[in-house]
Amino acid sequence: MFPEKSTEPLTAHKVPDSPQAFVPAPAAPAVALVPSPSKTTPAHASPPAEPTGHATALKNTSKPAAVPTAPSEPSVESEEEKAKKLLYCSLCKVAVNSLSQLEAHNTGSKHKTMLEARNGAGPIKAYPRPGSKLKVQATQINKGSGLQNKTFHCEICDVHVNSEIQLKQAESCISREKSLSRMEASKILPVLKKKLAFLSGGKDRRSGLILTIPLCTEQTSMEELSATLDYLLSIPSEKCKARGFTVIVDGRKSQWNIVKTVVLMLQNVIPAEVSLVCVVKPDEFWDKKVTHFCFWKEKDRLGFEVILVSANKLTRYIEPCQLTDEFGGSLVYDHLDWLNKRLVFEKFTKESTSLLDELTVINENEKGSQAEKDRSSESNILPSFDPETVLQTGHELLSELQQRRFNGSEGGGGGGTAWSPMDDELLAQPQVMKLLDSLREQYTKYQEVCRQRSKRSQLEEIQTKVMQVVNWLEGPGTEQLRTQWGIGDSIRASQALQQKHEEIESQHSEWFAVYVELNQQIAALLSAGDEEDLMELKGLQQQLSDVCYRQASQLEFRQNVLQSAHEFHMTAQDVRFKGALQSLREKGQVLLDQMSTQTSFSYGKDVSIENKENIDHIHSVMEDMQLRKQRCEDMVDVRRLKMLQMVQLFKCEEDASQAVEWLGELLDALLKTHIRLGDDSQETKVLLEKHKKFVDVAQSTYDYGRQLLQATVVLCQSLRCTTRSSGDTLPRLNRVWKQFTVTSDERQHRLEMASAFHTAAEKILRESPELAELMVDVEAYEEVETVGKGLLDRLTVPVIFPDGSEQFFGSPGDMASSAESIRERMKLVEEKRFLQEEAEQRLDEEALEAGPRES
Repeated sequence: MFPEKSTEPLTAHKVPDSPQAFVPAPAAPAVALVPSPSKTTPAHASPPAEPTGHATALKNTSKPAAVPTAPSEPSVESEEEKAKKLLYCSLCKVAVNSLSQLEAHNTGSKHKTMLEARNGAGPIKAYPRPGSKLKVQATQINKGSGLQNKTFHCEICDVHVNSEIQLKQAESCISREKSLSRMEASKILPVLKKKLAFLSGGKDRRSGLILTIPLCTEQTSMEELSATLDYLLSIPSEKCKARGFTVIVDGRKSQWNIVKTVVLMLQNVIPAEVSLVCVVKPDEFWDKKVTHFCFWKEKDRLGFEVILVSANKLTRYIEPCQLTDEFGGSLVYDHLDWLNKRLVFEKFTKESTSLLDELTVINENEKGSQAEKDRSSESNILPSFDPETVLQTGHELLSELQQRRFNGSEGGGGGGTAWSPMDDELLAQPQVMKLLDSLREQYTKYQEVCRQRSKRSQLEEIQTKVMQVVNWLEGPGTEQLRTQWGIGDSIRASQALQQKHEEIESQHSEWFAVYVELNQQIAALLSAGDEEDLMELKGLQQQLSDVCYRQASQLEFRQNVLQSAHEFHMTAQDVRFKGALQSLREKGQVLLDQMSTQTSFSYGKDVSIENKENIDHIHSVMEDMQLRKQRCEDMVDVRRLKMLQMVQLFKCEEDASQAVEWLGELLDALLKTHIRLGDDSQETKVLLEKHKKFVDVAQSTYDYGRQLLQATVVLCQSLRCTTRSSGDTLPRLNRVWKQFTVTSDERQHRLEMASAFHTAAEKILRESPELAELMVDVEAYEEVETVGKGLLDRLTVPVIFPDGSEQFFGSPGDMASSAESIRERMKLVEEKRFLQEEAEQRLDEEALEAGPRES
């Protein structure tokens, strides 16, 4: 990417004020295209390949370049002949490959536009010299020129220049600036990978950058080369461009006409930036007939110096430490590494710049008025890129760039780490650091904005919920209480009003729960809130509390009124019957008293009246009323008992159906979930205990259902009505219970077989076959094998219900898992048996060998 090490002393590298490494820089402005001695006459021009050419070049560079005069007819013919020989249009500064292409160019619109511009037509016109504004440029124009009293003005950019050539260059620079400002490495990546040109990071003796164009034997695309040069020239800073470029055109593997085309193309692409072009010729020089075109004679027209030099003599003009290895130098350059770093840098620059703009807009909008804040909070603008990811990418890139500034010392001095400064024009570290600093600053502000937004959003959400509670309590809630004002005219009416009031209280309780939650949230915000939010939060809390307490008080008052009304109606109803009887008794007693009182007649004589029959009638009426009251009370008790029995009947029928459903669920659970047989005897015993408890639960459920059905029959007989559901529920209960019994017995049998199998297997596996006294009997092995095979066969058999239907325990996969566990245990026992047989055989052999020794 960049030269890994520079052997020049530190003073040879002048650090610019603002490095623009990796950053696309715009081309030089069009005003700078006026020829100046600093461009055409470098202070220390490199010598050409031949001594005579060198003297002539120095002589020619001592004077400023003359502006071409208006050509006459003979000169036009000579220019046309020269153009046909060189395949080059001097008016448009375009090189072609054949005469047909040249003729096509001459008939094209571009060439015609240039001819019109030279004749004073079109958008390019000649204007009088603006006097003092261009006096300095006027002194540099050849006095013999016919254009010394004119300047050429470009109406597009409002710039005055001295000739059509400079005007053409200005227009090309403007268009190139626009294209360079939009140029990215990712868009021309296939072209850049071809390495048609590159900036190795080396410098010439004037501290100007070295641009290398390695031509190859294949045909080089001029469009791709031009695009590569445009992109490379967008990288250095303006200060670096001002020092000029030294272009190395490696023509050792190319043909002369390609080299010539490339050199002429440099005039259109980078005429103002090039100070020297070194054409590296092959060892066997091109034919002089081919190379009759002398570049040093065309220096004034080209705008830069061109020399032909061999590769081994290139070090006369450029230090070896600033040349790559292909030219015999020591400068290290990795094009793919450079390209990868460029892609990473441009991606980071693009994302970080876009993110900075977005964060700046968001942060600036947050500083606006309250209305703007409300609009921004409604829009909720989010960055296009994740700031954390962009920052991480930038830090990784910065770390990579910082590591490349430290190289291991090679020349001595203890072998430590020596700091080697890189070219600031090609180093992106300052730019990345600046972007990271700006991004961190804006991201910190953005985080604060997000925090403020979150707090504001939370406050707005609380305010919205508070207003919802307040509006409902003061609106529909209050309206409900206002419409419910009656107390009823009977016990039944008062009970209906109480039930309606309970529904109203249920609706209010939901809003009171929201009130409690909001009160907690407001209290949390008050404990950690800002000063500016305290008053608003306290106001919301006070408003919410006042409304809720007022509504709760109204609910309580209404409840008390309805309770008092209910008690009043109950008392009134009791008093009505008893009071009537008491009134009857009182009136009867009054009548009896009146009837028992002797009536005084006239003349002072008392007349005895026989009232026994009337008194008996009164007593009989009063006794009859008492008997009627008693009969009514007895009838009410009977009706109440019958109604209670009916309610109990319905409840028993419902509970019996529920018991059937529970028993069915227990059966499904037994078939689908109770499928494990245990991995050892201990686990199997635990499963057996759980199974027994499970069966006990099912038994109690069945018994409970039977009892309910029996109670249903008794109640139906007592009420003298036919049973409605017992005839259907009882068969269902018995059918489910039989299925459960068969399934539980099968589960019990499998667990017992598994317990016996694991017990026998563990007994065998715990004993050591190496001890003769602990040998396991063959019967034990056979028992394990028999029980295991029986258990495996049992697993494949489904549960057959009394009605003929079948059902397996669990899924086939579950059964396969249980069978696999049993087979593994049987395999271990079989291996143990094999080891025991080997041990027995070994013991028998030892016994046979010991017998002859003893004899």
